[in-house]
Amino acid sequence: MFERIRDTILERGCTLPREEITPQTDFYVDLGWTSLDMVGCITDFEDETGKEIPDETLSGISTVGDLSRVLESL
Repeated sequence: MFERIRDTILERGCTLPREEITPQTDFYVDLGWTSLDMVGCITDFEDETGKEIPDETLSGISTVGDLSRVLESL
């Protein structure tokens, strides 16, 4: 799942080199994303997997690894 998330980040115009996007990469601090960017990314994954991430889980997602763990648990 991590690789798919990294691909999505790069598709969304991230300027970091691929190898610098790690599970510890913070969407807000390292990538400069806004909450709107995050919602768009999560919506893409919900559409792709057909599963919905519970609202109460969203506030705990700040890194690529966080999102990967949540998606793998669905």
